[in-house]
Amino acid sequence: METSAEILVCRKLRPSCKKKILMVVFYRPLSSDCWYLTEFTKYLRQGSREKLDQLFIVGGFNLPNIDWSIRISSTDSDTYNLFTKSIKDHFVWQVVDFPTQQENLLDLVLTNIPDKIVNILGFYDILESDH
Repeated sequence: METSAEILVCRKLRPSCKKKILMVVFYRPLSSDCWYLTEFTKYLRQGSREKLDQLFIVGGFNLPNIDWSIRISSTDSDTYNLFTKSIKDHFVWQVVDFPTQQENLLDLVLTNIPDKIVNILGFYDILESDH
């Protein structure tokens, strides 16, 4: 049985500062194919078309073979190539700088305003989880 990706979208949040914000929570199963990332890419395109001020995408992407300092994968696969191309094309940056499962960085925070994100911390002792 194949597990599907899970996507939760809060469109156009409007806090008191009047900025248009898109918040997406995404989970991609480890064994899934490119279709799930194609769905993810739709939200990046939507954010670009609607000229959102701030874009936040958080979740478990399960793509450990990416060097985030240069945003390039060490794995030549359609899945990795689609993902890295999508985030580059939409000017999105990944801001988590520590492993989130053992030595792998699988859980990401992607945004178009990376300079505004500070102090991302992992809490390994709070929840019984492998992420």
